[in-house]
Amino acid sequence: MLYNEQLITEAVNKTRYERAHRLEVTYPLNGTPQLVFHTSWVERDEATGEEKQLEFSRSVGDTYSADEGFPLFTGGTATHEDLMGLLYSLFFHTMSKEDAA
Repeated sequence: MLYNEQLITEAVNKTRYERAHRLEVTYPLNGTPQLVFHTSWVERDEATGEEKQLEFSRSVGDTYSADEGFPLFTGGTATHEDLMGLLYSLFFHTMSKEDAA
């Protein structure tokens, strides 16, 4: 699934879509978490399948709301609380691997 997908018909057919290339999570002590997605345009050459990341598109933020749900590509739904729990668990996992090295 591609976001903001556009088919560009020229001498070479291309598909252009918006891709989040960076995710910022701000989790202040005693504050409300904030998620910011930074996106770029990507063009895919339909003949070769080659993709190129183009210019920055935009930054879109979403403020944490524990019970707000969203659909998962794999099926089902998750909440912001689920996501923050996963990210916090990943933090502990990553730090434990680093400290064990």
